[in-house]
Amino acid sequence: STYEKFLKMIPKSDTKSIEKIEKQIKSCKDAVKMQQNPVNMAIENMGSSINSKFSDYGAVITADESFMVFTSKRDRISAPEDKDSVYTENIYVSEKINDKWSQAISISEHINTYENEAVLSISADGQILLIYRYDKSNKGEIYESRLVGEDWSVPEKLGETINSKYQETHACLSHDGSFLYFTSDRPGGYGGLDIYSAKRLPNGDWGIAQNCGPFVNTELDEATPYIHPDGYTLFFSSKGHNSIGGFDVFFTEKYNEKDNEWTRPLSMGYPVNTPADDIFFIPTPDGKRAYYSSFRTDGFGDQDIYMINLPQFKAKPITVFKGEIKDENGEVPPFIFITVTDNLTGELIGNYTPNSVTGKFLIVLSPGKSYNIVYESDGYLIRSENIDVPMESNYYEINKAISLNPITVGAMFDLKNILFAPNSFVLPNSALTELYKLADLLKQNSEVIVEVGGHCDAKESKEEGMKLSLKRCEAVMKVLTGKGISHNRLRPKAYGASVPVASNQHSDGSDNPEGRAKNRRVDITLISN
Repeated sequence: STYEKFLKMIPKSDTKSIEKIEKQIKSCKDAVKMQQNPVNMAIENMGSSINSKFSDYGAVITADESFMVFTSKRDRISAPEDKDSVYTENIYVSEKINDKWSQAISISEHINTYENEAVLSISADGQILLIYRYDKSNKGEIYESRLVGEDWSVPEKLGETINSKYQETHACLSHDGSFLYFTSDRPGGYGGLDIYSAKRLPNGDWGIAQNCGPFVNTELDEATPYIHPDGYTLFFSSKGHNSIGGFDVFFTEKYNEKDNEWTRPLSMGYPVNTPADDIFFIPTPDGKRAYYSSFRTDGFGDQDIYMINLPQFKAKPITVFKGEIKDENGEVPPFIFITVTDNLTGELIGNYTPNSVTGKFLIVLSPGKSYNIVYESDGYLIRSENIDVPMESNYYEINKAISLNPITVGAMFDLKNILFAPNSFVLPNSALTELYKLADLLKQNSEVIVEVGGHCDAKESKEEGMKLSLKRCEAVMKVLTGKGISHNRLRPKAYGASVPVASNQHSDGSDNPEGRAKNRRVDITLISN
């Protein structure tokens, strides 16, 4: 080949040139092997609603695949003082309506300017956007914008643990916003642009960045990291590893979060990877499709955005839980706050804020856990529910309409975890999150008085059931008073087995353990406001 002939002409002392040419020779041989064994996949152009005759690339999507953001050079924009207009990078959006993508439009005047802006990442729920902004003064930095109602906020530059005096070009948020993966050529890496990760601190800032290590990074450039909503699979492009030319797409899995360790990356194969640059590869949460950018003969003129069907990839076992929150009048309550905890461990999974105008929310849940989800808003009763995601589950979506009720006399708090084991008045750890939220609400509404109603499942005699019900009331009241709620605002009342919410027996007379478990409870009812 030409490279092999050229290699013979280079002096043996020029080791750097020899290494580069040997890599090119290997890339050519690997490319031939890949093309002889292509991966079975269909590649589809996204069409004229997304693509133009100019460069369109870098598409990112929400976890439910309903909203797309991408970068385009389709508009000729100039600053007032410029004599000549130029094509600059700007950001566009499209919404999927009835399984069709709407005509792309400019995202916002708060984001698109006369300079270059490129989208990097969007949060799973579509509320946070990361962009790359380049101008003559800062040479390129990573910024964050948030969706406030129906428009995006003015982007703010990420802190100095992320942006440095060196080059940072790409970034991606994890599904819960707790981790950031980004590229940088700062000192201490393995060569060129490396991929780093940083964890979000309790105050919202980003912690110290950690290099993702030698299995991910090479002596050449790595780019466009994308952490899948499963939290473990990282897709990225690299000029190293066994690239067949330019940037190729690879994936790796995290197996040790503490030490930031990853498995050896695997190539996505041909036809995803070609001798040209293959970047901006974004798989869907279910793992069945991906969006990426490419120059192809069926394009609209320049780089286009394509969708790939990936039949050989196993569906990711995650659950997308989404919906919208409104009150009894169909209005969106103010300042809604969603808390997700692990029912078994009590661990906080995440805090979420729905869109302030639509009330829409989206949360990604991992398999093998039971979750408690608490919804709260100023002036409204707390609402809670449990969601179990089995370990063997595949990807699926849950769509719910959540209704919050105002604080009114006679209303009962919709709490799911103030339950007890048989013949026990010991509160489980899973009840504490709801009770702490209730205590906060009572502090905010200092005139409210509530009834704490205890119940049992009819296994005991009437007298013993009343005693047990009262002890269950006292266990709940102990938690609330420990959080600063006056005992005078809590009115205990024992109901025994007189007010079941489920049947203690099946229709054939056999025992109903699930029904009995629901009856061993404490209810909270507002009796004075």
